[in-house]
Amino acid sequence: MTLDALFANRNQVPLEDYMAWNNRQFYQAPDCLGAAGHFITSPELTPLFGYALAEWVIQQMSDFSDQIITLVELGPGRGLLMRDVLTALTKRGYGKNLKVVLIEQSSGLRDQQKQNLQDFHLSISWFSQIEEIDVNGPVLILANEFFDALPIQKWRYQKGIWYECWVAKSDDGLRVAWQPAKEQPEYEPIEGAVYEVCPVGYTFFKHCLDLLKKQGGALVMIDYGAWQGDGGTLQAIYHHQQVDPLAKPGAVDLTAHVRFGDYAALTPTKWACHYNTQGDFLRRLGIEALFWGASHQNPAHQAEIHRLRQRLLGAGVEDMGELFKVLEIKAQ
Repeated sequence: MTLDALFANRNQVPLEDYMAWNNRQFYQAPDCLGAAGHFITSPELTPLFGYALAEWVIQQMSDFSDQIITLVELGPGRGLLMRDVLTALTKRGYGKNLKVVLIEQSSGLRDQQKQNLQDFHLSISWFSQIEEIDVNGPVLILANEFFDALPIQKWRYQKGIWYECWVAKSDDGLRVAWQPAKEQPEYEPIEGAVYEVCPVGYTFFKHCLDLLKKQGGALVMIDYGAWQGDGGTLQAIYHHQQVDPLAKPGAVDLTAHVRFGDYAALTPTKWACHYNTQGDFLRRLGIEALFWGASHQNPAHQAEIHRLRQRLLGAGVEDMGELFKVLEIKAQ
């Protein structure tokens, strides 16, 4: 669908619709990810991230004896995270009794995933939606930087009126347009307050929970955000730089911070639900030992390894250790 088709017979659309259109266009580009693309995720930085997540998988597998386990990844990018997880699992003897499912809509990214996973002699299948999966046995779900890219609604309360964020199109380009809301959001009406919510994400998450209820298993969700967060986090990345979210329609990565508390609230009360920073989560999985080993095996690259460690675990403004959060869910 072209931009003109999105705005056919109307001059404005809800932000949620525009963001969904933009990201469909963006992720169809074969070079959207990595150093040569627009942004870099943790698996693009170092395979040690995936090796650490393999430890999480092993910890969950210990609860299911010799059952066939389906390892699911949401939005697998170029397939690097799954490649690294499977590499570590295979080396440690956990590659048996394992099936892999990748949830991906982009045909271009599917091709790259197939290329990067071709050396693994496992059952690997692709689906566009989580509810399409038909499995028997426990399911482990990985979601790294997935929910932040799902389309959001944005609301503002001003002078006794709720407004919803829309995107308007004219001969001068695109602009933000606040329209009186047709529905009243269930948030406290604080003057000037802005809220970002992700109904698409909540629905997707509920499908994950339904799968875990039926089959048993666990989910780990890693993304930038906060337990509640504020409403001004929508951003656009173009060739590793932040730009105006409406400046380059279909060519930028549009994301918003994840409100982890919203997802935790959807989880059944008797299930295990843990929230932490990425830094603490990865340390718990033993990534410090992995960095130590890499540094001693590659003394000529110690400075680069230290830089990568700081990027994944650090608390600086350019680091992921505090900015990124982790939600772990386990069916009971």
